[in-house]
Amino acid sequence: ESVEFSDLVSTSDFISLHVPINEETYHLIDAGVFDSMKDTAYLINTSRGDVVDESALINALKAKKIAGAGLDVLSQEPPEVQNPLLSMTNVIVSPHSAFISHEALTDLAAMATKAIIDTLEGRVPENMLNPEVLTKSQ
Repeated sequence: ESVEFSDLVSTSDFISLHVPINEETYHLIDAGVFDSMKDTAYLINTSRGDVVDESALINALKAKKIAGAGLDVLSQEPPEVQNPLLSMTNVIVSPHSAFISHEALTDLAAMATKAIIDTLEGRVPENMLNPEVLTKSQ
């Protein structure tokens, strides 16, 4: 079901972010969003640190406007030792490695191997983001 962003954040128990960083997503989650979230909601960010206004997050957590956060990314990496998020009991911070698992690494190796074989056999690798450069270089 498609809903307005404001409805989504005001009714969700968990908000999990999976977006690139760009002009539209920079500080997508800001003080206004935290104000509209349920005080029992959790924020999970595994995308990019700057998608969340970190100062607003710290304030929301201190004021108990949200229940907690799970962060695999921060606005500054590595974080300053004094970053308050690192000592908050309602925050879990992982070292920007959420994708790493045995399965993910196996899949990554298989994809890289296939791309190399495709290239050596004259095919465009299926995950190549800019295949148009291949025709320009000829």
